Amino acid sequence: GGVIGAAHAGWGGAVKGVLESTLNAMIEQGVERNSIRAAIGPCIGWESYEVSRGFETPFLNEDPQSKIFFKEAGEALKFYLAGYIAFRLRRAGVTKIEDVVIDTYGYEESWFSYRRSTHRKEAQYGRQLSVIA
Repeated sequence: GGVIGAAHAGWGGAVKGVLESTLNAMIEQGVERNSIRAAIGPCIGWESYEVSRGFETPFLNEDPQSKIFFKEAGEALKFYLAGYIAFRLRRAGVTKIEDVVIDTYGYEESWFSYRRSTHRKEAQYGRQLSVIA
């Protein structure tokens, strides 16, 4: 039978294992790990995701290989969320991964961005909905 799993994996959920928990729940329902296909939906892009130094610590503590998802940006760092999510999925045994490569922060005319709205101190930031069909 068909099993579909959906997870919202921002940086906090991803580093704490929400993806692996979702995969494990699917496997408990009888899904073969090698049959799982994953899609990474719209999210903040690498060039848009500036974080403070020290943000990388829990990622590096969990797996030192995570350093490749951070790059220098003056006094700050840039974080590659979609790449990190794909890394976690691959590490969990998922080999079929597609990333839609849409930067929600950068494509203002089409996508809401909580981070963009908070940077602008806007009272509202909209909502997004993803559908699996």
